[in-house]
Amino acid sequence: MKKVIITVVSALLVGSIFGILYFKNTKNNIAEALSLDNEAIAFQVGVFRKLENAENEVTKYPSGTIIADGEFYRIFIAISNNQETVNKLKEYYDSKKINYYLKNITIPDEFMSTFTNYQEVLLKTSSYDEVNKNMLKEYREVENGVYN
Repeated sequence: MKKVIITVVSALLVGSIFGILYFKNTKNNIAEALSLDNEAIAFQVGVFRKLENAENEVTKYPSGTIIADGEFYRIFIAISNNQETVNKLKEYYDSKKINYYLKNITIPDEFMSTFTNYQEVLLKTSSYDEVNKNMLKEYREVENGVYN
C-alpha cells in the first residue's frame, strides 16, 4: 500500500512540475506572439503639426501618404514587418537619397490580412513606390476608421 501511495504522489508531483513548466512557456510564447504579430516599421519622411505643411511635403514622394496621428500629421512612404523587405526598402530609399526615420508602429487587426498580402508582393517586386502607395492608402483608411 505504501508503494502505491508513493508512486501516485510521485506521478502527481512530476506531472504538476511538467504542467507548470509547459504552461509558463506557452503563456510567454502566446504573449510574445500577440504583441509582435502586429508590429511593423514605417519609413517616415516627415511629421507636421499643420495639415497644409504635410500636404505640401507629401508631393515630393511617389508613395507618400499622410497619416493623422493625434495632433500630428506623419508622412509615411513604406511600412513593413519583414526584415528582408525592410532591408530592400532601405537600399532603395538610400539609393534615391531619401532621408527617412524608421518608426515602430502597430498594424490594426482588421488590416493584418491585407498587410500580409502586400508584404508578399513587396518581396517579389521592385515596383516599391506603386505597391507602397496602394498599401498606405488602405492603411490610412483603417487608421481613420473608414475601412470596410
